[in-house]
Amino acid sequence: MKKTIFLFTLIYQMLGYSTSTCIETILDRPSGFKHCYQSDKSNPSEKNDDYDIYNKEILVSETSFDKDLKNTTIKFQYYLYKTKQSEANALIVLTPSIAGVSIIEKNVASFFAKRGFDVVVPISYETPITFGEITTKQMDRGFVRPLVQMDFLLSLGATYKAYFAIGASQGGIRSTSLVANNKIFKKAYLYVPGGNLPLIYAQTEVESLIEFRNNHMRALNINDKDSYEKYLKSNLKFDTLMSCKEIDTPLYFFLANRDKSVPTNSQYELYEECSKYTHTEKKSLNVGHVIGVSKLLLDKWMILRDMQSFL
Repeated sequence: MKKTIFLFTLIYQMLGYSTSTCIETILDRPSGFKHCYQSDKSNPSEKNDDYDIYNKEILVSETSFDKDLKNTTIKFQYYLYKTKQSEANALIVLTPSIAGVSIIEKNVASFFAKRGFDVVVPISYETPITFGEITTKQMDRGFVRPLVQMDFLLSLGATYKAYFAIGASQGGIRSTSLVANNKIFKKAYLYVPGGNLPLIYAQTEVESLIEFRNNHMRALNINDKDSYEKYLKSNLKFDTLMSCKEIDTPLYFFLANRDKSVPTNSQYELYEECSKYTHTEKKSLNVGHVIGVSKLLLDKWMILRDMQSFL
């Protein structure tokens, strides 16, 4: 076994990777979790006035998230907003929506960086999809990859006084799973997130996901969305709803009552499930998805005051 580890380490060094980092004890986790990674050098690929952009590549030598990820490479990008103050109050993980880093994420990240917080905005690269019976396995891997990359990022650098998570839409969905797997977060602020991924994939009206759904249904010879939802329920291994039982971080939910992108009933399903296990707060409005996501911009000062109560 030791010879095998040494051989992997030597290969990684020859490829320009650092030696293995195992973080089973760095982050507060459920027992039995272990994650080992090798990464390339952390030099920014682009510098801006407010943030630096990093392109990362990590080799996963061991992970408890999903055994299929063992010995695979994960490429991703993240924006890092560093506060100009002498010491950061806390680290915020701001996970973007399916649209990527928009003006909303940039505005919110800059707002908090100017007020003493470091902010990291992780971005997962899209991977090619093969439509057919294998697709659900690829969807499961797409669920886990962002957790692996954040698991790696949170193990790096300084230890902060506090950690917070913010996310809207897909960012809210991923933030829910993030705080389930990392017990270091003081609170998470979730805007129009949803649980029950089979329902979301079957009912969403997001254009890119409609195209995905149509291609997948065509490959499976499924003709209606209800049958497609049943198929996904039987074949997807991971779901945001499963994360709730692992969460003890307080959660703030903003729900949109007329949402067709992340269907409203999936938002309430996630809120109600997580409320069984941890303290939750909820606000809702009779608005659609776009306004629901944009509400994050309007709530910056409220979130700031709430975060400061933990410091």
